[in-house]
Amino acid sequence: MTIIAGMARAVSSPVFVGRRRELDAIVASLAAAGAGHGALLLIAGEAGVGKTRLIEEALEAARAAGAAAAVGRCVELGASGLPFAPIRMALRDLLGAAAVDGVTARTAALDALVPRAGPPAADADRIGLGPDTSQTRAFEACLDALRDLGRLQPVLIAIEDIHWADPSTLDLLGYLAHGLSDAPIVLIASFRSDELHRRHPLQPFLGELQRVRTTERIELARFSQDEVAQQIGAILGEPPTAGLLERVFKRSDGNAFYAEEVVAAEQSGSGLPPAMRDVLLARVASLGDAARELLRVVAAGGIRVSTAVVARVAGSPREALDEPLREAVDRHLIVPVEVDGDEFVAFRHALVQEAIYAELLPGERTRLHARYGAALDAASGSSEASSPERAYHWFAAHDLPRALAASVAAGRYAAASHAYGDAHGHYERALEVWDQVPDATERTGLDRIALLEFAAKAASENDPARATALMLEAVRSSNEADRTRLALLKERHGRYAWLAGDGLTSIEACREAVRLLPEDAPVAAQARVLASLGQILMVTLQVGEAKAICERAIAAAQAAGDAEVEAHATCSLGVATVYLGNLDLGTALLRRAIGLAEQAGSIDEVDRAESNLVDVLAHSGLLAAAADQTEVAYAHAEANGLARGTGVTTLAEGALALYRLGRWDRAKAMFELAWRQTTSGINQIMVEERLALLDVGQGRFDAAAARLAVARPLIDRVIEAQFVSPLAEAAAELALWRGDTLGARTEIATAFERLEPIEAYISRLGPLFALGVRAEGDAAELARARRDEAAVAASTRIARGYVATISRLRDRAAADLPNFLSQASGWCALCEAEMGRVEGADAPEAWARAAAALDAIPMPYSRTYALWRAAAARLAASRDKAAAKAELTEARRIAIELEASPLLDEIDRLAGRAGIDLQLTDAPPDALPPDDGLGLTRREREILALLAEGRTNRQIADALFITEGTAGTHVSNILGKLGVRGRTEAAAVAHRLNLVE
Repeated sequence: MTIIAGMARAVSSPVFVGRRRELDAIVASLAAAGAGHGALLLIAGEAGVGKTRLIEEALEAARAAGAAAAVGRCVELGASGLPFAPIRMALRDLLGAAAVDGVTARTAALDALVPRAGPPAADADRIGLGPDTSQTRAFEACLDALRDLGRLQPVLIAIEDIHWADPSTLDLLGYLAHGLSDAPIVLIASFRSDELHRRHPLQPFLGELQRVRTTERIELARFSQDEVAQQIGAILGEPPTAGLLERVFKRSDGNAFYAEEVVAAEQSGSGLPPAMRDVLLARVASLGDAARELLRVVAAGGIRVSTAVVARVAGSPREALDEPLREAVDRHLIVPVEVDGDEFVAFRHALVQEAIYAELLPGERTRLHARYGAALDAASGSSEASSPERAYHWFAAHDLPRALAASVAAGRYAAASHAYGDAHGHYERALEVWDQVPDATERTGLDRIALLEFAAKAASENDPARATALMLEAVRSSNEADRTRLALLKERHGRYAWLAGDGLTSIEACREAVRLLPEDAPVAAQARVLASLGQILMVTLQVGEAKAICERAIAAAQAAGDAEVEAHATCSLGVATVYLGNLDLGTALLRRAIGLAEQAGSIDEVDRAESNLVDVLAHSGLLAAAADQTEVAYAHAEANGLARGTGVTTLAEGALALYRLGRWDRAKAMFELAWRQTTSGINQIMVEERLALLDVGQGRFDAAAARLAVARPLIDRVIEAQFVSPLAEAAAELALWRGDTLGARTEIATAFERLEPIEAYISRLGPLFALGVRAEGDAAELARARRDEAAVAASTRIARGYVATISRLRDRAAADLPNFLSQASGWCALCEAEMGRVEGADAPEAWARAAAALDAIPMPYSRTYALWRAAAARLAASRDKAAAKAELTEARRIAIELEASPLLDEIDRLAGRAGIDLQLTDAPPDALPPDDGLGLTRREREILALLAEGRTNRQIADALFITEGTAGTHVSNILGKLGVRGRTEAAAVAHRLNLVE
């Protein structure tokens, strides 16, 4: 290390000046993280204001407090740099220092972000049928690595200068940020706030992060004059004179870095140039010719450059650089850095590099970048890992042939690293110059259509609309004589159009792909296009055609020996078969798809089939089975790094089944687990709107309204019932409990403008029909009291339309779709009973039929509502208090169990008006009354039962979908309330007092 040895370091103040409040905030966040409450801290400030120094002090404080701490730095480069470089740097330092087997095993997280040396793996460019979750799995491995380390000690990880971050680093940073809510991790990200113009790529990223509940933004202001005085005094070792302080403060305006530079210029005796950039360049000008020229070379390379590469660019032996580099280090312009045993030099601050680079003439820049490109080519042998840097320099040198080749190589390297944002950017730049390079195909080993395919695949992860446009260009550019290739391009176009929300284009493109495919096309191609069309037809509920297409796809896949495509088509066939009314055969096909996917080693296809099993069981009214399958599907997702991806949607669907089933405690636990795992987009929609349903049912109206406000703008362009229906249901019921009948009417009407009434979706549409008629019942009763016949007629017309539609769906289910009949009958009976209220002929018998039909599924909450209405109708019609009391007693029992406070209040009010005593005196002797005299909450009684079975905190957490720490807290609270010292005594007390079975 000839250059690094013996060199001076920094000119910064040895004393940390100011920023005490900001540092205390970071330390406090780290302390909270130790208790399982992670945070993301965004440190914003202008260039030179002191962000790096604050982070350095925070890292030192964290280590002193026993935390693991590391930093990664983003480096400015005209194109994307090495994917994930800053986060990988920090992870390497953290995990490398952890000498615990459970943590060091997680160093596989680094491997997930760095492809193997050499050319890309054979399947690196492979385009699968379904979504590619490899990036999600890689990101989850990184989060798991940090969580593992956090079990030993809190973790502080800082990423500096994210305004220069490559797209994939931002993707990973955002993923980690969403996983902090219950993790012992503090994540810091700093950026220059003064350089973020309106279209800066960091703006939308910051907007998203600042909506994350764990995010806090820290703004760094400039120093006051007193703070500048402290800074100067620490640098000089004595208080500054009044004149020096005035000059430094005036010129720096409180910017910490500029203040240091002004002091250095004053000390050099060279006087103060008129502009701040000239202050920075003044010390450069005072260097010897060799050092000055060397800094110009280094500045063209970036903020940090390998000394070996600098030597090649400078055309000098490495040892010849020692003296000029030492001179620049002594003047505090650059600092030596060692990374993995290699020497680098870095500018002390990016502002110095920017000032020197700005002084280069355009021709000088071009020549230096060309020399860097050649030096990197010679040094790396055109390795994939150096391709992003090589592409940047060749573009800056205007050498388009070399830039094209390096960009394609960089894109393939990024894709192999799961850095799809970076890959997309590299491929797009290659496409921009393709036509300007005559031998582009020879240089890249691809034709333009293949490049468009790669670009589309990379774009599909984050920008499906762009992926669709790229594939459309590929289709238009293709040679129609090669119909097999054209068909495969059309199939991709259809896939990406579906991801972009353009269902019509998707179906048309996939149909065209099948039409174009020659009869003698390879069976693998036939299988692929047929499987894609089969899935699109299935999800749009064109299930008869889907069945025939999927069967053809399966036969072709079997002929091709492609188990993964066979699994995909079998999964689609299974769902279509259920929608056609054969539940047993459909679920058997889905389980066969799981076996085929496991045989093919396809995590994504196993995950898809497991999740589809949840859906078809729930749609078919097998709510308990759907909830049990949710646990199976989530376990697979969690084991394969998909807990925060498809695992969330699976939990959301399973929890909705539990909500219908009346298992609200278990539903809430599952919802909360999903909420903790949620990132954004579809996952956030599904969790927020379904949690809103539970909030409404239990009377948390403000919380429900807040969730709906978050979810509503996210479904503007969505047409699927799984997203539209739960939001409309929650919003309409909320409006009804609040007395806003017209608001409920609008919610239901708007939903049906977007949804087609289909028998297979009765589980999603049935509640909307029932709420729609309920709203008109409320409106008609009020209008009738006001003698507003026009309003009564309007409500009657609307309600009859809903009843007629759901009656048709029920009749269709009775004829051909037996698995949907129970729910169709339940919701239809509820609508028919509500219709009596609309028409002024409220009938207790109709409500009793509805309650019985809902009990057959069972759906206790809706049944309880029907029992309440039955009692009200009975009391109004016959004054039969005995029958009404029985109905109200049962309704009250269920409402208490569900903690459905709005409905419970209505039940109690009705009983009070009728003079009916609803005290539950016939409870079994071992039943726990609402007030057990011990102050145990419902959740604590549930945990006590598990504790009495001898379960550990981990087993309790797994059973209830809560964290192990939360389970431990509950157990501690239970021991305190029972006045016992241990778990064994608690179990004995529980059995003695009949608190558990």
